[in-house]
Amino acid sequence: MKLSVLSKISIGFVALLTTASITGAILVQIPLRQNVASRWLQHTHEVLLELETVLANMADAETGQRGYLLTGDRRYLEPYDAAIAQIDAQLQQLKVSIADNPEQQRRYELLERQIEAKLGLMAKTIALRSNEGFEPAVQVIFSGQGKQQMDAIRALINEMEQEENRLLERRIRDYRAISQLTTQAFLILLFLSLALICVVYYLVNSDITSRKRAEIENLRLLQQVQTERGLLETVLRQMPAGVIIAEAPSGKLILGNQQVEQIWRHSFLVADNVEQYCEYKGFHQDGRPYNPQEWPLARSILSGEVVIEEEIDFLAGDGTRGTMLVSSAPIRNAAGNVTAGVVTFHDISDRQLAEKELRRREAEVRFLNEALPLGIFKLDSQGNCTYTNSRAQEICGFTVEEALETGWRRFIHPDDTRQLWSQWLPAVAAHQEFCGEVRYLHRDGTVRFGRVKVAPLFSRSEAIGYVGTIEDITEIRAIEKMKSEFISVVSHELRTPLASIRGAVGLLSAGLLLNEPETAQEMLEIASLDTERLIRLVNDILDLERLESNKLTLVKRWCDAAATMRQAVESLQPVAEENEITLSLSPLSMRIYIDPDRIIQILVNLLSNAIEFSPPGATVWLSAELGSGEWGVGSGDKGDGETGGVGGENTTTNYQLPITNYQSPTPELLFTVKDTGRGIPADKLETIFERFEQVDASDSRQRGGTGLGLAICRTIAQLHGGQIWAESVLGQGSTFYFTIPLVQE
Repeated sequence: MKLSVLSKISIGFVALLTTASITGAILVQIPLRQNVASRWLQHTHEVLLELETVLANMADAETGQRGYLLTGDRRYLEPYDAAIAQIDAQLQQLKVSIADNPEQQRRYELLERQIEAKLGLMAKTIALRSNEGFEPAVQVIFSGQGKQQMDAIRALINEMEQEENRLLERRIRDYRAISQLTTQAFLILLFLSLALICVVYYLVNSDITSRKRAEIENLRLLQQVQTERGLLETVLRQMPAGVIIAEAPSGKLILGNQQVEQIWRHSFLVADNVEQYCEYKGFHQDGRPYNPQEWPLARSILSGEVVIEEEIDFLAGDGTRGTMLVSSAPIRNAAGNVTAGVVTFHDISDRQLAEKELRRREAEVRFLNEALPLGIFKLDSQGNCTYTNSRAQEICGFTVEEALETGWRRFIHPDDTRQLWSQWLPAVAAHQEFCGEVRYLHRDGTVRFGRVKVAPLFSRSEAIGYVGTIEDITEIRAIEKMKSEFISVVSHELRTPLASIRGAVGLLSAGLLLNEPETAQEMLEIASLDTERLIRLVNDILDLERLESNKLTLVKRWCDAAATMRQAVESLQPVAEENEITLSLSPLSMRIYIDPDRIIQILVNLLSNAIEFSPPGATVWLSAELGSGEWGVGSGDKGDGETGGVGGENTTTNYQLPITNYQSPTPELLFTVKDTGRGIPADKLETIFERFEQVDASDSRQRGGTGLGLAICRTIAQLHGGQIWAESVLGQGSTFYFTIPLVQE
């Protein structure tokens, strides 16, 4: 049976398509294999770079350590500290990178132990240099242990690099082999395609034998075109989009379906040329009207432009306005010339309204998410984070990018990780809600507490993800802790004198001391002293509460600073004499605007503490001086002012003002109370101004202290606009400062 030209062409096309499909399938697999090989090459380079980085950081750490050991200057520890901060993360990254290679994992375990030992030795030598001096630290270096550890580290890294270089050479060979296969497959496809094209061309050319046969075929094709035109018109009438076909180059509209009239809301307007397109009223997005040549159909006919989904505002026949989405393309003949153009358009006015409403609702949801005081986050079904609002980022201390996927897990406190997973995983497996408290390591260095609630999201009874909230309860927990501690301390402070009073009164009321008047008198004195202490404790608590809640009004007036200081010293003179303490006063006579009773309360409290903690025969100094508000290293001979102990002949001749960090922009008066007692530990210099904080609680109880005096002093000083602070050297005494800003009279 003789095959027709169309059949031969079809057979050739099928053969060409089959060959192309088979070769194309091969070519599709080759890039995939190339991509895999390329990723392995990149992975090997990354492992080599990580090994070099670990070695470089260890060398930096060793260089910084030795610089500090030689000089004692802590600036040399900057490369050491920087390297220490990075080594752990780099080792973890290296461990992940070599997870596919058991041999490299074995070397990594040895390397990790060697690095840990080396870092421990470096930390030990730094501590020796810092605490014991140069010689003990150098002895450790001369032992050679550090060099042996570093040599072992270099050897292990060298072995791992050799292994990676061997893998790199093998993977380069694989990559080159795949590239050669790609070239060969492409050449084969090209050769087969050319061969099949030649065969098809030969078969077609051989069957066209006469002009008559061609004319008959053309007539048949013309009839077929007319039939297809009818089919096209039928299809156009059924299409949901408006369609218009125009001739080229005139632009005459020759065909339009019914949807054109429905969208424009008027009958089809026939145009004989492009200039008559002005009958259709269209507008750009900025409001400018469309010129006839600017319509997409005109551009396709005149310049062959293809227009894809251009938004055009239009004025319909009924006077309403809307928006349409327009696409147009030229129709070309075999020679490539434009013979016609076709345009399609959809009315998207309703869709735009719906999208606008959707955007408005989305904006409302985003606003609510950002405005809520709760942190909000969303996880997919695998537990990967896909969204966090700004409040969640603020609570946990991460950015949006850092929280995505599994990044949020890095910010959970390590001590809470196991407990969190033990509660979270069963809830996830059962598609149940989860509620718990977890700690986060904030980027500012603080630990934040959060209350987390997570609920599953379902679609057709299948869990597709989770949405959760996190509430910052750090301050709530701190307040609860402070409340508990406050109640515990106050109850203890109240219970101690009450127990003493109860015991003394119990003995007296039972009549057991009727024949021992001296012992009975001692019991009465104990009860009296503890009663006074209890009254002072209650009064101090009430005073502090009124001061901090601004319920206590300061009664300020103009006073002489020297007179205020003398009054404070005179009130404590009997106590000083009883404890064999000399009070030395260096007053400064000037007018200040203060509440004198409260300032005297501060001075009396500070002087009382100095007397209590000074040995017999010691001196306690009270002085005042003017300042610009910037207190640094200062000294001065106070002999120019009024000196001398109250009620004695003691004098103050060369009083040193220590180094402080306090600065204020306004002139002020600085009061100083100095003693030569046992001093205050450095870690107590700040906390002694807190409630119930004492340097030696047992000794203070014996003297009747409540642990609230310095807290009251700080609050009074702050209400006057000043500050109070302390400096001390253990065994050499303490110095308390407080300032009063100066105002014009």
